[in-house]
Amino acid sequence: QREALCATAFQFVDALQTGYIDDIQNKTGLTMVFQQLGDVPMPKDEWYVRVFQNFVPEGKDFVDFRVFKEIVKQWDEHHMKKKQAREAASGQFGQGQLPP
Repeated sequence: QREALCATAFQFVDALQTGYIDDIQNKTGLTMVFQQLGDVPMPKDEWYVRVFQNFVPEGKDFVDFRVFKEIVKQWDEHHMKKKQAREAASGQFGQGQLPP
């Protein structure tokens, strides 16, 4: 699901089909994906600036689809781990999960 959402969002923001997006397109695309994933919180505005700066190659002003997917993957997995840790700490288990 995550891969399909990334592809759809990237194609939408890369309307000219250059294969690269700038910081504003990146924020728009990431917002689209995070809203549709639904199980991750929305980042603050400054996070989008920082993450773009962290991932953009030196001397460039654009990221490609591979980088876009990696940003989504890291944000999603980070929050899944936090959610699992909270559930384990409170003694709750998600549907389809066995207790440790």
